[in-house]
Amino acid sequence: MPNTKDTLKHYGYPEDTPDKDVGIGLWDKGDALGRLAKLPEMLPYLDGNKKIRVVFDYDPDFPKALLQITGLKDNGCVVHSDGLATTP
Repeated sequence: MPNTKDTLKHYGYPEDTPDKDVGIGLWDKGDALGRLAKLPEMLPYLDGNKKIRVVFDYDPDFPKALLQITGLKDNGCVVHSDGLATTP
């Protein structure tokens, strides 16, 4: 199963993307579209005073989909591999 580095490479992104204040979610392709439908659950974790960007990459021939989010609040929120966020 591909890891974050492999998935970023597959979709054409640099390996250091998570180090650039980008929240990353890796989803199994079988769950990806269902999880994408739950994206509004992320709204409380976005900072309306920042530029916000949400990018979703899906390839039916690759085992992982990729979600990238910028503009998260600076309150220690964490985006988990399931694509959902929590605060401490």
